[in-house]
Amino acid sequence: MTGPRLDEEPAGHRRFARYLQHLETVAAEDESDLVAAVLRDDG
Repeated sequence: MTGPRLDEEPAGHRRFARYLQHLETVAAEDESDLVAAVLRDDG
């Protein structure tokens, strides 16, 4: 069984996936800004 194709995912799911990717690589000093953007859902 395979997962859904990316283009079939709702936009909110794709944004959340991008947020997770960014959180893995963001510099510590920029993390709070990214978290604030996620909470505002500034996609």
